[in-house]
Amino acid sequence: MKNRVIYILILTLTCTLIITSCDKNNSEKEEIRKQQAVIDDLNDKLSSAEEKETLLKNQIDQLRAKASPAQQKAELYEIEHEYFPFVTNSTLLFVRAQTIGDISAIEDMIGGKLSVIKEGNTLKIQKEKDDSLEIYNEDSLLVYKDMVIQGYEYYPKNDIFRVYIREFYQNKEDEKELSIKHLNLSFTKIDNIMKIVDIEFDS
Repeated sequence: MKNRVIYILILTLTCTLIITSCDKNNSEKEEIRKQQAVIDDLNDKLSSAEEKETLLKNQIDQLRAKASPAQQKAELYEIEHEYFPFVTNSTLLFVRAQTIGDISAIEDMIGGKLSVIKEGNTLKIQKEKDDSLEIYNEDSLLVYKDMVIQGYEYYPKNDIFRVYIREFYQNKEDEKELSIKHLNLSFTKIDNIMKIVDIEFDS
């Protein structure tokens, strides 16, 4: 009789543990199912938002294509006006960095296929494999004095903002001798950050 009672107690305890374990597993599975449902819902909303964004972009492109020359010109002016403060400020920062040979500052501002290379006392902008442009020479007799922005344009076809700059230099050995360099910078967005993607010096 005693053994029978013990057996019943063990059996009852085992059943209780099994039921508790099953309830716990079911609870965890239910929690996982709920979390997955939330993830699926967010993914559906994201896909819907992306589809709407694509649709809106297409509609904007269609409207632009149908817009009159005056409307297109007004839209270009609005874009130029919106980005003018940032582009001109970035231009000033670049010229300051370029005229003192600040490599890290220049690297922060350029993007695309451009890179900075140091050769002795000079800094160059590497464009293509065999195309580079000297932007700073520590041994130069020319000392930077000032700059002015003489032009600014937006090219919607490739989403480029182009700035035309004149840099003024003075000769170390003859203060009356002044030189002017014409620098052109092209800006565009890379991963939503405005970067310089082309640099030119005009004679």
